[in-house]
Amino acid sequence: MLVLLCGFIAIGGALVYRALRDDAGPAARYQIESMTLPAGATIVSTSVAEGLVTVTYRLEQATEVRIVDGKTGETVAEFAIANE
Repeated sequence: MLVLLCGFIAIGGALVYRALRDDAGPAARYQIESMTLPAGATIVSTSVAEGLVTVTYRLEQATEVRIVDGKTGETVAEFAIANE
C-alpha cells in the first residue's frame, strides 16, 4: 500500500513539474504573426521545423525559398532554385 501511495505521489510530482517548467514547448518557438513575400508571388509549399519557417514560392518563372526565424521574423536565408 505504501509503495502504491509513493508511486502516485511521484507521478503527481512529475506532472506538476512538467506543467510549471519555463519551457512553453514547441509553440513558443513560433511567435511571428505574418511574413511578407514579393508582390505576385505564389506559394508552392511551407514547412516549420526547429523554430524556422520555410516558404517555397514561385515568382514569374523563378522558384525561390525563404527561411524565416519563427520567433523574430528575420529572414535567415533566401535563395533561388535553378533548373539544370
